[in-house]
Amino acid sequence: MMKRLISILFLTLAVTSSCDKEEDPDMSISSAFIGEAPDHSLIVRYALDFDYPEWIQDIILEITNSPDEKLVYLDIFSGLGNSETLLGKTVYFIIYRDKPDKGIAYWEDGQIIDLSDPVRLTDFTENTIMWRKIFDIERYIPLDRTFFTKGVSYEPQSDYPNWLQSRIDETDLPDFPYNGMSIFKGEWKQQTVYLVSYASGCSFCSLFDAAGNVINLSSDEEIRNFSAFSKNWICIFRFDVNYYFYTSDYYYAPYEPVDSLPEWVFPLIDKTPFHPAAIMKVFQCEWRERTVYMIHSPNSYSSVYNLVFFENGEHIVWESIGEMRLYVFLRDSKNWKKIYDSTIQDEMPEPITDS
Repeated sequence: MMKRLISILFLTLAVTSSCDKEEDPDMSISSAFIGEAPDHSLIVRYALDFDYPEWIQDIILEITNSPDEKLVYLDIFSGLGNSETLLGKTVYFIIYRDKPDKGIAYWEDGQIIDLSDPVRLTDFTENTIMWRKIFDIERYIPLDRTFFTKGVSYEPQSDYPNWLQSRIDETDLPDFPYNGMSIFKGEWKQQTVYLVSYASGCSFCSLFDAAGNVINLSSDEEIRNFSAFSKNWICIFRFDVNYYFYTSDYYYAPYEPVDSLPEWVFPLIDKTPFHPAAIMKVFQCEWRERTVYMIHSPNSYSSVYNLVFFENGEHIVWESIGEMRLYVFLRDSKNWKKIYDSTIQDEMPEPITDS
């Protein structure tokens, strides 16, 4: 009795296991007919001149984004049907690396071509032409979020859409809140797109279609998709800030020593915390109808604009975003002069007290 129960148990497990292993029918066919399909000579970042159907993009992204290292890689070929049966359509053939001798044929819309009929199979293998490899996983180039904008040509336009021109006009405002802005024009999903890239901030937060509507890339997968399959990028507008153009305004400012300085300045130019040979300098200018002091000390030489203050001692902090950005200060400040230089003066000026 016990042996019979054990036999029944093993039989049940075998049936269950057999059910678990049931798979879709194998639709793969021999890849021998494709011969040595030549590598597509322009496979660079997914062949810039090839428009992949979305279903192929999904397959590629599923593999390239998968954390599973055992996921099977593939090659993709494109060919042209050359018979009445194949209707002269573009067809695709995908070969997975775990089955290099077989592949699966697809119509343009992603439907598998049923080649179970021997006559149709022969028609397909003998009457498809112009095969070329359009994707090779080993030639896949990992992309960062701004790969597609690197090294593109600069081609400024003679005119811009009104909605885009309004953004360009903002760079002329004295309080434009960024240290730079570039506008790129490209193609994605067979439409023109624009990317407005600021010197700081989100890389893809300002992506628009041709009408100026925002395109939201809400996930890393969508960003990856956009980076991989957008193409034909050019830079059509560029606004860059170069601080060095303005350093001469203070560096060559005339030396006009003063008899007194605000009291809050002295702890900043006291040599004692540093060393007796330290070079201490104080510059003065006008900005936004206020007096501004800039102090150079051994701690500020590496970043000379760290110690900038209004006349009341309020520290001006330069932020990458905001109206107090450094570029605006350097561009709009005026009447620079050097009012204290420890290499020239033996004594410091007197402090100006509140009284």
